[in-house]
Amino acid sequence: MKLSPLLALGIFAARGFAAESEIGHAKQQFFENEIRPLLAKRCYECHGDKKQKSGLRLDSAARFAKGGDSGAIVVAGNLEKSLFIQAVRRTDPDLAMPPDDPLPPAEVALFEKWVAMGAPWPASAEPTAGVAVDAHGFTAEQRAYWTFQPLANPQPPVVAATAAKWVRGDIDRFVAAKHTELKLTPAPEAGREEFARRLYFDLHGLPPSAAQLHAFVADARPDAPERLVDELLASPRYGERWAQHWLDLVRYADSDGYRADFLRPASWRYRDWVVRSLNADKPYDRFVREQLAGDEIAPDDPEVLIGTSYLRNAIYEYNQRDVRGQSTLITDDITANAGEVFLGLSFQCARCHDHKFDPILQKDYFALRAFFEGVLWRSDLKLATPLEGVSHAAKQAAWETATTSIRAEIELLVGPARESAVRKAHEKFTDDLQAILDKPFASRTPHERVLAVLCERQLEYEIERYEPQKALKTPETKARYATLLSELKQFDALKPAPLPEAFVATDAARTAPPTLMKGRRGGDREVAPAFLTLIAPEPPVITPLENSTGRRAALAAWITQPDNPLATRTIVNRVWQYHFGRGIAGTPNDLGKLGDKPTHPELLDWLARRFVAQGYRRHAQRSRQARRQAHAPRTARLARAALRRAGLELQATPPRNPPLRHLPPDRARVGLRDRRARRSRKSFPLAFLAASPRCRAGARRHARRLGRTRPRRRRCAGRRQPLRAPHPLHHQAPQ
Repeated sequence: MKLSPLLALGIFAARGFAAESEIGHAKQQFFENEIRPLLAKRCYECHGDKKQKSGLRLDSAARFAKGGDSGAIVVAGNLEKSLFIQAVRRTDPDLAMPPDDPLPPAEVALFEKWVAMGAPWPASAEPTAGVAVDAHGFTAEQRAYWTFQPLANPQPPVVAATAAKWVRGDIDRFVAAKHTELKLTPAPEAGREEFARRLYFDLHGLPPSAAQLHAFVADARPDAPERLVDELLASPRYGERWAQHWLDLVRYADSDGYRADFLRPASWRYRDWVVRSLNADKPYDRFVREQLAGDEIAPDDPEVLIGTSYLRNAIYEYNQRDVRGQSTLITDDITANAGEVFLGLSFQCARCHDHKFDPILQKDYFALRAFFEGVLWRSDLKLATPLEGVSHAAKQAAWETATTSIRAEIELLVGPARESAVRKAHEKFTDDLQAILDKPFASRTPHERVLAVLCERQLEYEIERYEPQKALKTPETKARYATLLSELKQFDALKPAPLPEAFVATDAARTAPPTLMKGRRGGDREVAPAFLTLIAPEPPVITPLENSTGRRAALAAWITQPDNPLATRTIVNRVWQYHFGRGIAGTPNDLGKLGDKPTHPELLDWLARRFVAQGYRRHAQRSRQARRQAHAPRTARLARAALRRAGLELQATPPRNPPLRHLPPDRARVGLRDRRARRSRKSFPLAFLAASPRCRAGARRHARRLGRTRPRRRRCAGRRQPLRAPHPLHHQAPQ
């Protein structure tokens, strides 16, 4: 097992080329997402399996490293000495590549970045002559990979007598068995003070007060730890802390992103919905279904509909006139995120070709995307029940009737200038988009409806920023406008309060736009929605609804099936990661071959089966047995040191997935606080947590959220640390 990486390292080191064992997960992803598709698009036609001009072939790591008739073409880390960079820069006319058309500067910059970082190229498992594949092109090795296997049903192992004295539950039994196998001795158990602090940081993200800490230390009852767990889980602070983990995964933000970065005034309702769901211990399968298809499950229930805000978290640029391109980017973003968050796989690596490492076909990517084709961002819906909607409409109609003449005169004054601004924005779109906008809603195809909504958002922006007082030119018209506004204000008692804005999404129609997969040699192929071919090759059963395709409900039902090994392992691994700083598999968003294998696969499957059996609940039951199993095993009290010594590999072997021999940085800071707290006997100030540059940036963003300036978009993927200032969740949200 260790020879292959070493041989690869020896081969590539001789040519200054980075081998897989030397590169990190982020670099591998950069290569797969940016460089390999670019090579396929620009280079394979002349330097692939069909042609090798100048003796150069660029479709594998070994061939790239070998170079062509001129020798090696890359010196890792050195742009000036790399012939490959000279060619794409076209600094030498004899080497200029491609020969006819120069690459766009953005593509040249990607190649430069790749070579500067050492030209990382993961060692792809290239097909070998004689290897049997099935009808879908999968090898037996791919089918046997641990991620795609059904959940095993392991039983807690019998532990050695030396470990029996500290084992308190089944989780401890799995850890103790690995200790025995590797001849490791568990670390000393954490004291009550340290245990309490870790529990507070784990569940609330904040340290206990001195009074809380002293009360727990002084509590002599044998079930004091379980009581503390119950107390922390019952607190609203639990949902506020753990919601941060989920919001990071689904790329929640308070603003659109890109340069304009406009505020999303209603996005906070989704944030609060996640908090409420966690505090209510909403079953995970329901939690997933409401986010993927709340509008198809219970369209008249605002508390369910708001979950579809998940589909609105994609980054957005209001002034992007290339609406077709932006629509594609949004759907791709939703597809990639759903694959990572719910299934733990990097589907985006199969967008341009079959996945080079995992058994994910290019067709699988587009089949997953087809479930989200036709998702329509809605700005016309309100978070109200049908009864509340009828009541509000009646009151609104009464106000409109009473103010008809006043509003008509106001429209005569300010309407023409506003319509002129909207018309100018309308004319900035291409002719085909203008034609779509000019169609009635009922005459548009589903895809045209999606495009029209993105266009109309830009037209609505012109209306929102229109200032009537600036448009009125004479003192008389300005005075008359002010008088009319004063008269209109007298009817405020009749006007109902606005219903809560719904930052949600639905389908555009009962039928979806076609999902087209582009082939390498041209031509588009329509792909129907389907699940991952390797584990569910049969077509899904999809029942269209009156105003929706029913596709997302079918996808959510498959993801939350009890026997879906991808979804259950993914969420259980994430919960373990957030409790202990590292997942049982160390790359929670990628459980494929580019990711880390689990250090304790039996424990992962045992936890996944238990999670499903207990109704997909994170808290399990509030019984003493469940508390001891889920929150108070001795494993949790071993200062995490037992876990970092409980890996599958021996200490002398340098594994790709280290057995947690060192605390992760954020957990190390918690340990530092523990040691200092023992000396000071008091809680540390929260400002200590904002020590890193990332946290300082978070503090600046938080200050903006308190009203000083418009907040920037939050795209931070790391763990957010608590700040000295009150968390924005503790404030009344804007109405």
